[in-house]
Amino acid sequence: MFKAARMILFAASLNVGTACLAEEMTAIPVEECHDMVGISSLMVTAEGDGIRSFYDNRVQVMLVDLIEPAASATGLVVLLPDPVSHLGERLCKLVARFYNLDVDATESSYDPKTGLQLSVPVIDLDIDGNGVPGRPLLLTVNVATGTVAAKR
Repeated sequence: MFKAARMILFAASLNVGTACLAEEMTAIPVEECHDMVGISSLMVTAEGDGIRSFYDNRVQVMLVDLIEPAASATGLVVLLPDPVSHLGERLCKLVARFYNLDVDATESSYDPKTGLQLSVPVIDLDIDGNGVPGRPLLLTVNVATGTVAAKR
C-alpha cells in the first residue's frame, strides 16, 4: 500500500518537473516602431507615470496603447541611442501584445557581457477576465550594438 502511494507521489513529482520545463522563457518579438507608434499612443502622464529612464538617461522605456487588439493592446517603446549615428539620432523599438505592463515598477541591472537588463511586471487576464500578475517581461538592451531582446 505505502509502496503504491510512494510510486504515485514519484510520478506526480515527475509531472510537476515536466510542467516546469515546459514553462521556459519564450522569445518575444521586438519590432521597429516606424508608423506603428505615434505620440498619441503614449500612456505617459504629466506626473511621469508610464515612463522610466535608465543607463544614465540614455535609455527610455514608455508605455503605449496600440488600441487593438483590445485584450492585448498595451506595449512598450524602448528608445536608445543609435550606435552608428553621428547626429545623436535614436532607435525606437516596440514590444507589444500585453494586457497591461507596470513600467513604473520596472527593475534594472547591468551585465557587462550583454547590457542593460530590465524586468517589467506584466498583468495578464485570467479566465474570468480579471487582471492578475503574470510572468515578467525581461528585456536586454545593448546600447553598444543598438539591439533590444525580449523574453517571457
